Amino acid sequence: MSVSFSDHSELFIDLYKSGGKIAPYIQMLDCSARQMLEKTNIFSSLSRAKALHHIYHSTPFGSNPSQEEIEMSFEIIHLLSECLSPLVDDVLLLSAFEIKAKTELLRKRYVVHDVLAPKEIADRQRKHPIHILTIQALQKTSNPIIFKDTTLGLATLLKPNYKKFYPMLTPAEAGLDEVRKRRNLVHFNMGVGWTITKEMLAFVDYLNGFIPPKKKRRNS
Repeated sequence: MSVSFSDHSELFIDLYKSGGKIAPYIQMLDCSARQMLEKTNIFSSLSRAKALHHIYHSTPFGSNPSQEEIEMSFEIIHLLSECLSPLVDDVLLLSAFEIKAKTELLRKRYVVHDVLAPKEIADRQRKHPIHILTIQALQKTSNPIIFKDTTLGLATLLKPNYKKFYPMLTPAEAGLDEVRKRRNLVHFNMGVGWTITKEMLAFVDYLNGFIPPKKKRRNS
């Protein structure tokens, strides 16, 4: 007899407690992360953005640039700005990262949903991943685990004991931090100050290598 669930959280919480197989859902999550990444303007324009960024930063404009050099500089900046959809790309890039990071935790059989009780487990989860075996052991006691229907936030995913499951080089990590700060402007911004840095490009490169590409369908 099959069991139905009202949402994804209910499904995964049941798998944690029952010891059910999570592996079949890993590929689905990878596909979701890849879709988020490929929806961004910066990803589809990545090669162009890298070339323009290189041209801009390797061109010696000097301390007293000519009018022609000034116009060239503004033209490159304009073309570079077309490679990014501010805020929209930031939200999608962070979503891609969060989904993939949680996928890696699930692959190692750590839970990605927030623990409500017992309090000591909830407190520990803020700094350390909680293994599914811990959940199953608690289910056999008088103090079973209780979950929220929310998943780990980005701040938790970036704690040292979590990050070790999806390490990144310093430039990519700096790019993630840059995107994260700009994403927060979605709540209050004046529509100015968007830039594409080498760190942001490194973060997009990291995601492209971290998230598996879509598998091509075989022709029947």
